Amino acid sequence: MKNSIFKRSLVIILLISLIMAALLLVNRQTEAVSDTYNEDGLIEQRELNISVNDENRKFVIINSGLSSNKINKLTDELKIVYKKMVELNDSPTYTPPKKIMIELNKSNLISYAQKNKVVLYNMYSDNYLLVHELSHTLFGFGNSDNNEFYGNYGFLTQEGLAVFLQFYLEPDKSVFPNNSVNPDKIVKYLKGKQEVISLSKLGNPETAMNYFSIEGNTQTSYETWISYVEAGSFIQFIINQYSFEELFKIYNTENLEASVSTVLNKSLTELEEEWLTYIDTSVSDLSQQDKDNIIFFIS
Repeated sequence: MKNSIFKRSLVIILLISLIMAALLLVNRQTEAVSDTYNEDGLIEQRELNISVNDENRKFVIINSGLSSNKINKLTDELKIVYKKMVELNDSPTYTPPKKIMIELNKSNLISYAQKNKVVLYNMYSDNYLLVHELSHTLFGFGNSDNNEFYGNYGFLTQEGLAVFLQFYLEPDKSVFPNNSVNPDKIVKYLKGKQEVISLSKLGNPETAMNYFSIEGNTQTSYETWISYVEAGSFIQFIINQYSFEELFKIYNTENLEASVSTVLNKSLTELEEEWLTYIDTSVSDLSQQDKDNIIFFIS
């Protein structure tokens, strides 16, 4: 009898081991990497598939002279942040493309995203905006019903979520606009200087372009910096005080004020007052290190 139980137990253990090995093999296959090299032996292009929740997406990384170690590091980072970002949204209303290009550049310009492409600059350092730009491609920007990709639905929630996720997932990265400083603390500083821009302006598609626009892909005005910081802080407030689920119900909607009223049962003005009251009563002042991190903007 004991011998029979032992044999059954052994069979069960073997079956479990085989299942785990098969799952591991499938995972390796879905995340298989295919590299193309240039004449100098550097990775010129890398293709990889990443699967989350039974959905497979291909990423194509285009390199411009970066070392293989850099490409490997970015690949590992991409796998981690992509999975975390997808899992944040349980009920997506936007379907991102099955294939996303990621172009890497060493020059010091401003990164950006398109519907199926992320273009990253400043890759010579570790301070690049992978999460920020990837959020635009994954969660949509513009008319999601028609799969368009431009600012006809404004910028406040779209840029705010990008700033928040970059800080939330990689808080130690010194990147625009908050340089690893909690955006709430910067808003408190701005509020003390009476430089906060009203959400009625930042949340209106007709006026938002005046605040979120970046000139010639090279320059960021003080007002633009404030707009991005505010957007990140505002979205952080909604997520922390309400939820990711509620945030995604108002994210990238045609009429933000109407969406806020429907989803959160208050006007955008009331929500703004709630947010700024929280900033006043619950957020600490900038430390000297914080000020040093954003000295370029506040000097």
